[in-house]
Amino acid sequence: MNLQDKIMRKSKGLLLVFLMGTVSMLNAQATLQVVTKKIEKTLSFKNGYQVNIEGEKAEIIINTWDKDEVLLKMELISKHPDKKVAENDLKMMKYVADRIGKKIYLRNYLALGKNEAKPKSNLKAKYEITIPSSCPVNLNNYFGKAQIQDITKELKVNSEFCKLQLSNIEGKVEIKTHFGDIDADHINGRVQIISNRSNMVLRHLIGAFDIKAKYGLIQIDTDSKDVNLNIDAEKSDIQFLRPPIGFNFSLTAHHGRISVPDHMNFNFLERTEEIKRAVLKIEGSKSTINIKTSFGRIVLRPQA
Repeated sequence: MNLQDKIMRKSKGLLLVFLMGTVSMLNAQATLQVVTKKIEKTLSFKNGYQVNIEGEKAEIIINTWDKDEVLLKMELISKHPDKKVAENDLKMMKYVADRIGKKIYLRNYLALGKNEAKPKSNLKAKYEITIPSSCPVNLNNYFGKAQIQDITKELKVNSEFCKLQLSNIEGKVEIKTHFGDIDADHINGRVQIISNRSNMVLRHLIGAFDIKAKYGLIQIDTDSKDVNLNIDAEKSDIQFLRPPIGFNFSLTAHHGRISVPDHMNFNFLERTEEIKRAVLKIEGSKSTINIKTSFGRIVLRPQA
């Protein structure tokens, strides 16, 4: 057998081993066992009550209705190739759905006994929560996602590695997010956002917005004349998808760039490598967009 034949034979052997390993992996994935526990509970609600949610590896949906009740539908899910392992690990998943005073607590968590091994299964929880629109919400979620809509009172979110989708939110809003993108549409109120390594898309804004961001992209699309926007960013880009017309602007970029349409007639007060400052004053306008960024860009796209 010559050298070329030996190489070909060895290559075929390695390929066969690779294919057998791939087939084994696919078979393991195909036979993944899923075990689920479902919970449904209704809690009474009165004005002054608040819902507190503590999620971990959780997918959370919050909707509203016109009943004086809080409805929780929850699924605790365990996945593992061995069904018995999945069933045993699911027993470690616990939940809370109760009211103490004026606070309603909804929570999922992992409970390990003494010297008990950590679960081998992939565990997660799914919440579908229906509340009165005037019910304040305090949400903490880690490693998951949350979809919230139609709240009219107060929303507070503290999340890590959690994607947030918000729509039709009114009132006081406070959001802290770390490694979690935000997609928000029709937000009206006093809004504070603190983000780290998170991207944002903010559309149809009304009210006062105070945003502090590090390492991310902020995209804004609004044409309301009733918005005041203050952004303090670090190593972040701020981009307006449609340049708002009729606003006062104050833009500052340290070691960055400012790009604005010529027809908006911005006045550049400074334009050096270290700092760029541009302002635009509109007579009679009470709405202000104030943006500061370091090592980032401020971009106002011209209207189509």
